[in-house]
Amino acid sequence: MRKQFLSVILLLLTAGLLSAQSLRYSVAMPYIGLGAYSSIQNDAFSFTRNQAALATAKQAGFGVFGERRFLLSETSSYAAAVAIPSKLGNFGLSINYAGFKNFNENKIGLAYGRSLGKR
Repeated sequence: MRKQFLSVILLLLTAGLLSAQSLRYSVAMPYIGLGAYSSIQNDAFSFTRNQAALATAKQAGFGVFGERRFLLSETSSYAAAVAIPSKLGNFGLSINYAGFKNFNENKIGLAYGRSLGKR
């Protein structure tokens, strides 16, 4: 029991020191997830900013975003998102790609959201 407790404490202390890589998003990409903070205008990309937005999804949705800034393949950015409601909760899948043939970054995300009450 003591070893488990110490392991948890050590994990919590070192978790703040860890950092992850971030995908290079285009300038317009953050704006497509603004529906994450609205229960009225919820779309397929909403959960990419806030996974709790999946809890309010009433129907399945699919979204695609693409941008090639200055018509250069080196600055291209593409994204796709799917939100699927079910009886057990709602699931989301997002796929992002940025870059070109010689250098690119990929990200795949899986999310789950469920309402815990009426409010």
